[in-house]
Amino acid sequence: MTTYGGSRVRVQPTWAAVGSMIVQVGGDLYVSDPGLPVQRTDPRQCPYPGLEAFRSGRAGLFFGRERLTAELLGRLDESVSSGGPVLLAGPSGAGKSSLLGAGLMTALEQGRFPVTGSDTWPRLAFTPGARPLEMLAGSLATCADALVGWEVPGPGTGGWGAAFTALRAALRERRPGARRVVIVVDQLEEIFTACGDDAERREFLDALCAIADGGNGPAGLVVLAMGADFYARAIEYPVLRPALQGSQVVIGAMTAAEVRQAIVGPAEAAGLRLEDGLTERLMRDLGAGLGAGAGGAAYEPGRLPLLAHALRATWQRRDGDRLTIAGYEAAGGVDGAIAKTAEDVYASLGTAARRAARQMFLGLVQVAESRAGDEGLAGARRRATRKSLAEADPAAAGALDAFAAAGLVVSSGPAVEITQEALLGHWPRLHDWIGQEQAARLLRQNLRDAAGPDQSPVARDFQAAAARLYRPGIAWRNAVIAVLAALSVVLAVLAALTA
Repeated sequence: MTTYGGSRVRVQPTWAAVGSMIVQVGGDLYVSDPGLPVQRTDPRQCPYPGLEAFRSGRAGLFFGRERLTAELLGRLDESVSSGGPVLLAGPSGAGKSSLLGAGLMTALEQGRFPVTGSDTWPRLAFTPGARPLEMLAGSLATCADALVGWEVPGPGTGGWGAAFTALRAALRERRPGARRVVIVVDQLEEIFTACGDDAERREFLDALCAIADGGNGPAGLVVLAMGADFYARAIEYPVLRPALQGSQVVIGAMTAAEVRQAIVGPAEAAGLRLEDGLTERLMRDLGAGLGAGAGGAAYEPGRLPLLAHALRATWQRRDGDRLTIAGYEAAGGVDGAIAKTAEDVYASLGTAARRAARQMFLGLVQVAESRAGDEGLAGARRRATRKSLAEADPAAAGALDAFAAAGLVVSSGPAVEITQEALLGHWPRLHDWIGQEQAARLLRQNLRDAAGPDQSPVARDFQAAAARLYRPGIAWRNAVIAVLAALSVVLAVLAALTA
């Protein structure tokens, strides 16, 4: 039991999302986010999570990653003697969070780790967010308090070191056989995308490595999950290099056999039937058909969320207890289901909510500065709060609730996040919004470059006025872009004449 707002509740196994942390001691779970919904097994629930990750509470529906779960357990077993963190790396959408939640955490809870008493080790999991040291200290303090008093306070005031000392003392007092703690950090790349303080970033990594390299065997076992796009950034930090070189597990595409298990297994567990030919159609559309061979799949790893969402959308259109090809086609298929769901939600909104949806999604995307000649779109998910979205546009609440109900946005407590980055590249409307935002940033950059460091008051006033007009992003956008483009040319000519 634990306390939230004066009420004592037991939280069923789940996985923390949107910057929350979880602390698991034996079979009990403690969650720091009072807004996180409790997940319970329900035969009427969809067995496919869509764009969300499989969580530990739905481990019975998690198929196809048994081999990789065993490999991760093996690497963690090696770290007991060698020390140092274990790194789980792979592209966005490959299933890292599911492997951690429904694979690793469940295996540890079930006693499948080959160390006596390891099923009693406390298990902590969190995402770093903008304040990774605070998240680490808070997780450690929460675990210590759970062991001795079952109360969950705010983060400790003595930093991560004091919190870890308190946790080790609590372990000695309450669980003599449980001298270690397992710390799982998902989405490690947030230390680069969300945390802007390099000193805190380095201290956070140093703290995790210190925990994993304690004397007389590591005081803690540390697993870090990171997107493959951030390898170059990670190499810059010496403490991560041993894990990058020799203590990592790479998650890629499933084999054809594993994809089949991921499709058929959850349906069978939920008492559902798949129409003849549907499984083969799904695998072919994913790119994991018979031509992929038994030893490896031909599909790109980042396409896995497309399959997961298509299965969820097909379940929503099921015929009794049957998933049908007709339902799959009506959902839009592997390549079109995400876009169809998003467009259906967008079409259901009123005028004000549609306007707010654009601003909301741009607020949930970290749009990179574009440069002339760049190809593609540079964007990544970022977290925001319901309050900040509502302040930008009061109609955002209605848009947020609609997209959250469709599983495209996660709203947990005050925090909001796009469920999966696959939405950025597979919903054309959002793709266009990001492109328009990048185009506006490029024009503003060109204007600054053309005007030079000594801009006239008129030029500065024009830029400020143009920015104010651009923000609504609807009626004035095209006119403002045209004027900005024209002015940048004029200023460039003037600069050349006066040089």
